Amino acid sequence: MAAICGSEEVLRFLISKAVSDTLPDILDAKDNYSETALMVAVRMGNVVAAKILVESGAKVNTQDDAGRTVLHFAASNCPQLITSLMTANNGIAFMADHDGCTPLHIATKSCSDQLLVVYYLLQNHVPLNKTLKDGHIVLSNVLSKGSIEVVRVLLEHGADVQAADSKGRKPLHHAAEHGIEIGILHILLDAGSDIGALSITGETPLFRAVISNKADNLRLLIKRGGMVNECRKDGWMPLHIAAYCGHIESAVALLEGGASINQLAVCQATPLYLAQQENMVEMAKLLLKRGADPNLAADRGTSPVYIDRKGKPSRYLLGVK
Repeated sequence: MAAICGSEEVLRFLISKAVSDTLPDILDAKDNYSETALMVAVRMGNVVAAKILVESGAKVNTQDDAGRTVLHFAASNCPQLITSLMTANNGIAFMADHDGCTPLHIATKSCSDQLLVVYYLLQNHVPLNKTLKDGHIVLSNVLSKGSIEVVRVLLEHGADVQAADSKGRKPLHHAAEHGIEIGILHILLDAGSDIGALSITGETPLFRAVISNKADNLRLLIKRGGMVNECRKDGWMPLHIAAYCGHIESAVALLEGGASINQLAVCQATPLYLAQQENMVEMAKLLLKRGADPNLAADRGTSPVYIDRKGKPSRYLLGVK
């Protein structure tokens, strides 16, 4: 409790009353959550209490049930303790939890607020391209946070832009789908990212931008050479996905980029067919306005007009507005 409250006087008093032979056991004892007093202090951001515990000999390399050390907690909650903890035991910078996550992974997830922590860990040669159990690497962690500065630091220290996760997706896939800062896409592409890289399902980064309806990311990928009429393994093109999901902005970007509006997927469905099937009325209007053919039949001989006549709520294809 003294560690949680950060009470310097109480903590020093308790430590002073401990018998020297039993002090190490007391300092490193774990609670019901498998955390030591030092872990609790660091996790709660109590710098004073944490420093007292370290100075008194508390182990910094003890791991909780998830395999985390105090450095994992410090990387996100208490960056000012990083130097003290690594001075006590530099090896903790290399220790991974049970998911393969190192303190560097944690720091990059926290992004811009942790830029100095990321830089410090890299300066101490912490493995940069170490993968988690799900195949993610450090660079992938930061792409959804929008920290250009952290991405730049990682690339300067050798982050691999071609490293793929367990689904075959590379950093550019993650940036296209989750990135909130378009500048990161520019940085990754300028660093040599393959704009046509395929995931296990045959998706390029452009597909991931469409799936998440990141229209600005999509336009940039198209401008930088992304293929709008490429099929993934199930035969769907990006416009099919946009039509099926009702992603208007993505559909507009794809059409402006030259997407084939009447292209049949492997299932012999056009984008308009999929839009009508899912009752995406505004999408159907857009596709018709751009020249989609409502009479092209799908695999069972049905067309968007046929679907409409079978009782779908949307009557737009029949001219009833």
